[in-house]
Amino acid sequence: MRIRQIITAAALGSALVLGAGVAPTHGTPAQGLGTAESRGAAPTASVVQNRIMSWNSNGQENGTPALVAAQIKRFKPQIVLLQESCKGEVDTAVRTLRQQGLVYKAYHADWPDLFTLGCDNGPLQVTHSVLVAEGTTMHGTPGTALYEDRDWPERRKFTIFQVRLAGMDVYVANTHLSDGGDADLRQDQLNQLMEATRGMPNMVLAGDLNAQPSYPEMEPLWAYKFADADPSCTRGKNPQNSPCQYTQVGSKKKFDYVMTKGAVHTKRCTLGHVNDDHRVVVSDLTAGAPSGRVCDLV
Repeated sequence: MRIRQIITAAALGSALVLGAGVAPTHGTPAQGLGTAESRGAAPTASVVQNRIMSWNSNGQENGTPALVAAQIKRFKPQIVLLQESCKGEVDTAVRTLRQQGLVYKAYHADWPDLFTLGCDNGPLQVTHSVLVAEGTTMHGTPGTALYEDRDWPERRKFTIFQVRLAGMDVYVANTHLSDGGDADLRQDQLNQLMEATRGMPNMVLAGDLNAQPSYPEMEPLWAYKFADADPSCTRGKNPQNSPCQYTQVGSKKKFDYVMTKGAVHTKRCTLGHVNDDHRVVVSDLTAGAPSGRVCDLV
């Protein structure tokens, strides 16, 4: 049975109930970093308001606390969405950033991948993480759900929360889809995600989708009118046949996205080079018209 969305009258983070066979949960706050939502205050002055950063940090192979902290300090986003990150490394990065005047609350998705090696802090450490700048208005806390047919040992999932960005309430989803030749599984995962979020008018969807814009499994996103921060990455396009820029350096493929739908749009996009794996994707959000600017490469 596909995921179906039932969100109570309470804030999204207070209740996320999904279809049969799918286990919902709240994100797990990082120990010692606080869990209370923040209302009314402006985000920390040192971050760039309305900026979202998404990055597959590949924590079990490439990520380190210093590297995670360096990318966040480099771009100073209000919201950070990490995929394949090591929980302990992220927590250490958050503490480092706090000492440097960048204060974030970290939330880790439950159901870490079933890896036993790769992270410095022991097994069952690889998961999604969401960092929210202090002072950001959140409605509840992030909630996470597993996809059906979730591709063991990597327990594929998505995290959703609602936050105030660009002068409006915006739902933000962070996900990492199945890789390799699992095109049918990726499309099913996207169908589940679209079904779970179809009642959310203004939305940002970010993460490592393991699919280029031209791949057939991306069709659910185009059907639901999502647009990527890179204006050249549209239905049928990819770095091999258009100006769409790649985000996976080793393969030169476009796998990483910050997509929007509804009244929230992208006014600036930046791709940050880190190593031979994934580029950092950074998007500044606006309630105005999308800029159509090509992403800056830095």
